[in-house]
This record gives sequence, structure tokens and C-alpha cells, in this order.
Amino acid sequence: MIKQEEVTSMVNRYICDDCGKQISSLRKCCMCHKDLCGGCQILHRWEGDHAVIYCKDCLRIGEPYLRQLSLLQTKYELDSEVLEIEWREKIAKRKAEEGK
Repeated sequence: MIKQEEVTSMVNRYICDDCGKQISSLRKCCMCHKDLCGGCQILHRWEGDHAVIYCKDCLRIGEPYLRQLSLLQTKYELDSEVLEIEWREKIAKRKAEEGK
């Protein structure tokens, strides 16, 4: 026997907040949290397995801040490298003194 019934279902479709296209792979701007399609998202960098994505507006507004953040990151990396070298030199000096 075949029993026929009418079924209604709700389907959520994600739409790009910038261009209005339907999105198959949902990505969000990490600043304003807009839903973005592949054409409207700008991949800035990877942080481990996580992509840092911006919309065009947030990237345009944020460019001066991103430059400053990049300079701070570079300074941090250089300063931490100097501190690690100093730390290793003290350890090597202590080991040399213990060996006498």
C-alpha cells in the first residue's frame, strides 16, 4: 500500500550580506560579522587553522590599523628574539662556570 501525504519543510538559505548571492560555504567578516560569499570575502591571513576574513568595507577602514598592528607584531618578534638570545647566553655562561 502507498500512503501519500503532503509535507512542508523549512529550508534556511544563507545569502551574502554584500552582494545578495546565495552562499554555499558560509564565511563571516571577523569585524562586522557579515555573511560573505567567496567573491566578497578577503582572506587576510591564516592563524593556525583559522582564516582571518574581512569584508571589503572593514578592510578598507582597517588598513591603517592593520599596518600599525603589523609593525607592533614585528617589534614584538624582534624584542622577544633578543630576550631569548640573552636568556640562552646566561644559561650558557652559567653552565660554563659550573664546568670549571
